[in-house]
Amino acid sequence: MKTQLHLAIAMLFLSAASQAYDGSPDPSFGSGGLVQLPFQANDAGIDDVADVLTLPNGDVMVVGTTQTQGRAALTVAKLTLDGTPFAQYGTDGIATVSPQGETRNVHARAAALQDDGRLVVTGVVETDQFGLDGNLDIMVCQFLPDGMLDSAFGGVHTGYAGCEDFAFDKGGNLQDVPRDVITDPLGRILIVGHSVCFGDRYSALAMRLMDDGTFDTTFIGQDDSLNITADGWSIFPDPDNLQEFVATSYAAAVRRPTGQLIFAMEFWADAGPVEDATQNNFVVWPAAQDGFGFTTYPFTFPDADQRQNRVAAMSLDGDRLLLAGSAEVVAGQHSAAVVALDTSNNYIEDPGFGDQGYFVDKLCECADTRVAAMAMRDDGRILLASTAQTNKPRMLVTRLLPDGTPDALFGLNGGGTTLLLLDDTKAEKSARGIALQQDQAIIAGQVLKDNSAAFAVLRVTGHRIFRDAFE
Repeated sequence: MKTQLHLAIAMLFLSAASQAYDGSPDPSFGSGGLVQLPFQANDAGIDDVADVLTLPNGDVMVVGTTQTQGRAALTVAKLTLDGTPFAQYGTDGIATVSPQGETRNVHARAAALQDDGRLVVTGVVETDQFGLDGNLDIMVCQFLPDGMLDSAFGGVHTGYAGCEDFAFDKGGNLQDVPRDVITDPLGRILIVGHSVCFGDRYSALAMRLMDDGTFDTTFIGQDDSLNITADGWSIFPDPDNLQEFVATSYAAAVRRPTGQLIFAMEFWADAGPVEDATQNNFVVWPAAQDGFGFTTYPFTFPDADQRQNRVAAMSLDGDRLLLAGSAEVVAGQHSAAVVALDTSNNYIEDPGFGDQGYFVDKLCECADTRVAAMAMRDDGRILLASTAQTNKPRMLVTRLLPDGTPDALFGLNGGGTTLLLLDDTKAEKSARGIALQQDQAIIAGQVLKDNSAAFAVLRVTGHRIFRDAFE
């Protein structure tokens, strides 16, 4: 009788395991694993998510842009473990920055947490309501843990505490755009991106702030004849030296425990007129704590047909540097791409990862797949959030083993990828961010679009308790 009881329990566990798999939506979060936040349900404006982060207790921070009545505002939402808004944060779980008395639009781009729980958000601010003059400045806001703006931060150019504007305005287009932000134990804020100088020609931009929003004068960036440098920021190359370039943009940055900074740069090689420049490569740029360094390591994917390679995210795993993005395997078709570089050996490709250092895959039966974000588990597994183009954009979550192969314990068919089809009433589901909770569950940010849009946050399971117990 006891044997029969044990067998029945085992069969029950196995039945549950067959229905729940790593990468399946978590029913304890929101509605079937999905939380939608239509901040302006009665407005035709677009709500967009830029980044997602998780706190040590598992709470979720969603950063994005809301639009109503023709104005865009930087918005942060805080969700609890079950996906409900955290009522004590901001106003009913939501904090918004929309400068009063101004007609400018603010669009979030990236976010990072300070060690003390403050949240740093960077984005672009338009100088007129509709962006008709094409002038984009960088805005940085710092929120306290309760969702209020940090009164000790910024206010010099904005006129209100908690946010600061930065306009470098080099060249003729007057567009400065952030792409990534990281913080360090001193509370300093490093922002990287680009400054649009002439037409399609970009110069890479790096700047570092103190935790009060003023420039960190110890950061000098790449100080040589090709650059513009000042205390706290650097633009490479100088717009007057752009004849050898189509575009350069810092795509991401990481900080090593030693304090060393590593930048990932996208580099468009100029083979003649701008319209003839088709080769897009990555450049890894290690630098000292002050941003200074001359050695660069360029690379591209090995397939000769690849042309447009893009960097979306970068992470460190010990001495291994991982860059994720997309590679154009054949003309007009992109695949998800990850490259692993050995920082202890002149940043050469790690032959123990994927195919001689590279993982390139469509991830699904689709025409185009592009990685939007990456996260690392403590055990070295790699999480990717991607957008796949089928008959309409769909969101994918992929888990790779540390050796760069798909994790057979993840995804419905054990292929390492989950295609997320929740709320099929929405025409478009595009990935925007990915983060891990303390139980290894995966939080993925996305935007759902049809005629209007909404923030969306998805929680999917990160470990198979039942399956691991019986294998």
